[in-house]
Amino acid sequence: MSIRNKLLLSYAQQYTSMFLQFISMVVIARLMLPEEVGIFATGAAIVAFGGVLVELGQLDYLVKKDVVDAQHRRTALGIALVSSWSSGLLIILGSTLFVPADQVLLGQVIVVLAISSMLAPLSMLLRANLLREMQFQTLYLINVSKDCALVFGSILFVYLGYSALGLAIGLLLEQLVLVAVALVHHQRHGWVLPSLRKAHDLLGFGILNTAMNGLSTIGQSVSRLTIGGLLGYAGLGLLNRAQKVTKISNELLLKGLLPVLLPYLSKTVREGGNLQYAYTHKLAFISGLSWPFFLYMAIAAEPIVLTLLGDQWTAAIPVIRVLCLSGIFLPFSFGAYKFLVVLDLLRAFLPLQLGIQLITIAFAMLGSLHSLEAACLAFVVASSLKGLVSLWLIRQSVELRLLTLIRPFVTSALMTLFTGLFTWLAMMPELHPIVRFIWVSGVFGLAWLAAVYLFRHPIAQEISRAFGYLQARLSA
Repeated sequence: MSIRNKLLLSYAQQYTSMFLQFISMVVIARLMLPEEVGIFATGAAIVAFGGVLVELGQLDYLVKKDVVDAQHRRTALGIALVSSWSSGLLIILGSTLFVPADQVLLGQVIVVLAISSMLAPLSMLLRANLLREMQFQTLYLINVSKDCALVFGSILFVYLGYSALGLAIGLLLEQLVLVAVALVHHQRHGWVLPSLRKAHDLLGFGILNTAMNGLSTIGQSVSRLTIGGLLGYAGLGLLNRAQKVTKISNELLLKGLLPVLLPYLSKTVREGGNLQYAYTHKLAFISGLSWPFFLYMAIAAEPIVLTLLGDQWTAAIPVIRVLCLSGIFLPFSFGAYKFLVVLDLLRAFLPLQLGIQLITIAFAMLGSLHSLEAACLAFVVASSLKGLVSLWLIRQSVELRLLTLIRPFVTSALMTLFTGLFTWLAMMPELHPIVRFIWVSGVFGLAWLAAVYLFRHPIAQEISRAFGYLQARLSA
């Protein structure tokens, strides 16, 4: 199966997941208040902060490594179990001791999320094997199953009155589905017993991975907890839903690339290939997809929020517009970690990552003293710094020329201006919010498609190939 066919399968899964999450976002926004979402977001930030040592990069290690034998799998599983269970139990103990007695719901959310994180290693080997072998048909079925459990489980328990705890239970159900599938797989293909023998090889990679992701997680978590502490649960709830809306672009346009990116890059390096084409192609594609979309979202934020979230979330409109600024730097930041892993640049990026997160926390703290919109600039700053710093490092290894970097952005910028003009004009009529949302979205979609071919963006070739592939499959 070619890389394009694998991308089609990956995107099919992401579109299915996005559709299910779209349902969840629309329904839950009408069942919960900003304060309730803020309680869940606080619990999630605490668990993420407390679990920075859990993710030692076992999954990426098993996908990236040239040769993986039984001992590598056993060691990866052993380290994952030790790190996740010790961290999870400490988080549960900490919530019991330190969460105030009048914050029972927050304590329950933390416990359920901690248990969910403790289950994650049980399905790790299955996911690593499927990703390494790029078996995206099987991954599609598994991911859709877990997404259904997450979405419909969350909706059911929130509807039954569990509030923020219902969202946590949905994540627990998602992990239970993955564990069930992994158990069936291992029953058929053999069980893998955990081990800590020869752990130094994985830990050499894992410590860097933990430091990288741990600093990022700490920066994001502390920033959210700071915003929640200074602006209250309602402010954090608004931020949570605003980020959920702006992440639609990742779900709709970009997330399908990630499962394919690391296996593809690792294979290219193993075969002695050049990553210059892959990197510049990524810049062209991400800018051509994300820049027009984020501008559309900033212009049409009002009908988007009223349609997807409802009247009680109108305060999220300016927050969304601020967060859309991060889209400017998304071509550089998206997938940057995968390139850093393949090029062995994690060690060089680590001290820079520390500086980025300290700046992010400072912006969140200072911004929270002014307003929620000002606090959100912290996440824009984090995205911009991550993108520019990773570009600087990758450029040294891949030997990219300045002209080579600029060229992909020219047509993307023209496309953005073209689609932005038509989106702005489409906002002129005063229509019912839902009708306006459909109208503006339709105009944007048609304008973007026209711009792709009008300005001869590289995406046009991929669209034509995709339609040709589908036509051939349908006529076969």
